[in-house]
Amino acid sequence: MKRDTMKRTLIPRLTPIAVLLALLPSSARADTLPSGKLWIWINPEQISRLPASGQAWDQMVSDANKDLMTIDIGNQNDKTDSYMMAAGLVYLKLREAGDSAANEYRARVQRACLTAIGTEGNATDALAACRQVCAVVVAANLIDWSDSSEEARFRSWVDDIRFRVFPDGRSITSTHRDRPNNWGTHAGASRLACALYLRDEETARDCVAVFSGWLGNRESYAGFEYGDLSWQDDEDRPVGINPLGAVKNGFDIGGVLPDDQRRSGPFPGDWSAKTNYVYEALQGVLAQAVMIQQEYPNVWNWSDQAILRAYEWLEDVHDQPITDTVNGSDDGWQAHLVNHVYGTDFLAPSSTNPGKAVGYTDWTTLTSEWPWSSE
Repeated sequence: MKRDTMKRTLIPRLTPIAVLLALLPSSARADTLPSGKLWIWINPEQISRLPASGQAWDQMVSDANKDLMTIDIGNQNDKTDSYMMAAGLVYLKLREAGDSAANEYRARVQRACLTAIGTEGNATDALAACRQVCAVVVAANLIDWSDSSEEARFRSWVDDIRFRVFPDGRSITSTHRDRPNNWGTHAGASRLACALYLRDEETARDCVAVFSGWLGNRESYAGFEYGDLSWQDDEDRPVGINPLGAVKNGFDIGGVLPDDQRRSGPFPGDWSAKTNYVYEALQGVLAQAVMIQQEYPNVWNWSDQAILRAYEWLEDVHDQPITDTVNGSDDGWQAHLVNHVYGTDFLAPSSTNPGKAVGYTDWTTLTSEWPWSSE
């Protein structure tokens, strides 16, 4: 069915290249990042408007109270990073409310951040770090560190982990720039979170350029290494999300994520075949978009609203809503965020689990101020 367009109609439809030009260094733009603390995911003003009660809050607090000392960056299925993010969100909410219990959550996050250091040595490939580093860094950004030397130690690890080469020969950075599938989207979220936490403007600009290229703006970036190209609209000019109106052999493929949809089989094959890899890839896409739009809110419009079109194709064309049993139980949070941003009505579970990294959008979307900057 036809869905509504952008909910935030005041956001102008700038082209991605125009936004990227604004990001390029120039003598007139000595500092492209704002002064003061750079909030990666949500800021105190936004979080102060969220409730400290209700089902979403209770679930987040429950996750925040889980054992964070089990964090293992080398285990791609470890969920502790997400629970660290929950603890960071609870800390900031309680801090803004003047609740002394906030100190407990700060200490828990701080200890977990330091415990994470070195656990990446357990990894057999880059995927585990690509999935987990984002939420760990977001958690660290949400707290006020009580010991500057400990934060300096953590920051040094953040700087190193994005370049560490794992046994498969990949790093978070190379995976982001090479892989146009779920590996790459998660890597992009982790790499961008690291860059913003470290205030590494050059890397942040590259992350934005790569993300724009993945969405379809090949003038921005086109260095990905694609697999089977049969789901691509233009096999000579492959992209991360097929362009608006793409039709192939009579099939609507506009909005398809070709490098993950291929996991269901080559096009056209069994048109009804489904794969959970697409929604996994979109987890990393949404995480990147939230972080990018804190300064460039028009990201949700890039490449003819490519992000929205991906969800529309899955639910309306492919009959694979987020709640489909083929998907993981960690995908439900996406619908709350997409519906909030675009004013849509995609099927969304009443309660959610965090994704491979971030989550808790059933709570953060309870204020109209998030994820847009309130300044």
